[in-house]
Amino acid sequence: MAALLLGAGGSPEQELARKVRIQNAVAFGAITRLGRDGHDPEFIADLEARRQRAEALAAEGQVPAAARLLAALFEDVRKAVEDAEPEIPGAFGAPVRVRIAGLPVGARRSPISTEEPFVSRDGRWLFFNSGEQEGNKDLHVAERTPRGWRYRAEIGPGVNDATEVQGNPSMDREGRLYWIESSTDSMVRRASFDATTAKVAGVSDIAGFPSKEVRLFAQEIEGNMGVELAADGSLAFFSRAQWDLNGLSIGLIERSDLGFATRQGDRFVVDEAEVARILANVNTETDLEYAASISEDGLELFFTRLPKAALDAGKPQSMILRATRTSMDAPFDPPEVVEAIGRTHFVEGPAISPDGRSLYYHQREDGKFRLFRVTR
Repeated sequence: MAALLLGAGGSPEQELARKVRIQNAVAFGAITRLGRDGHDPEFIADLEARRQRAEALAAEGQVPAAARLLAALFEDVRKAVEDAEPEIPGAFGAPVRVRIAGLPVGARRSPISTEEPFVSRDGRWLFFNSGEQEGNKDLHVAERTPRGWRYRAEIGPGVNDATEVQGNPSMDREGRLYWIESSTDSMVRRASFDATTAKVAGVSDIAGFPSKEVRLFAQEIEGNMGVELAADGSLAFFSRAQWDLNGLSIGLIERSDLGFATRQGDRFVVDEAEVARILANVNTETDLEYAASISEDGLELFFTRLPKAALDAGKPQSMILRATRTSMDAPFDPPEVVEAIGRTHFVEGPAISPDGRSLYYHQREDGKFRLFRVTR
């Protein structure tokens, strides 16, 4: 009777096909349970896409390939279950890779680097820039679909320039898209984003940020990076950084501190005394602080800290930190490391989602940066 129930007696190929059918059904149940347990929606969507791919391969007669795909899927399910920890209020869970379908091919015949993410205020768009592996940093955008993020287009027209850097996208509730632009004096530009066409219009430079300073005799350059707009557009965080110069080429970064500017009409104004007061517990004398992300209510600040000692040693191991405050005019409290992301990788560019539950960031993997997220 047991032999009949197990379907014994067929060829090895038939037996493998039978096992794959059973495994696919088990996988469907496991994915469903993970979804009910509150695991990351993008992780669940990725698992389901892989399960469906295995099902299609089996139907096409590629049973061994389907079996290998399911084996890898079950390993990821196992890790997700093992990594699950008792929920701590406000704590982030384990990192999950953010998959963007349809990414263009970049260096080494692999998808372009995905860096410095930003999720639009309505949660529909994921902005990011490509990386130096592709020869330059350019702005791109992906759109949320029922099956996860899908690449939509380069940001344009009139934005990306192969001879300059475009990076660190951010947006306010009014659809004003801001980014870092290396060709301008303030290094900050803005345009209006059209959610119907995924194109921009009205590209303009923004006044009021500290100017770029090139000091050839000292062989250093000072400028801005990491622009981040408050949801209502009234405040713009940025990083004031200094790099070495090698002749006329930019070398290693030497220092960086966070700052912010207040919007007044079409320009922004920096109050250095207010910056020092609000960020007294955030910036340090030695380490580099940059790439800020502010929550919708303005009470949580996420940013990157890169220890100078690690940078000087040629082993950049950075951290994502979180600082909080009780009101908009209060200084931020001393920050804490987001331990779910850890302290042993090169991670940068945090971006808190509009609902405050998910924190996106990029991490170096195999020579390129890839997007990840942790969820609370």
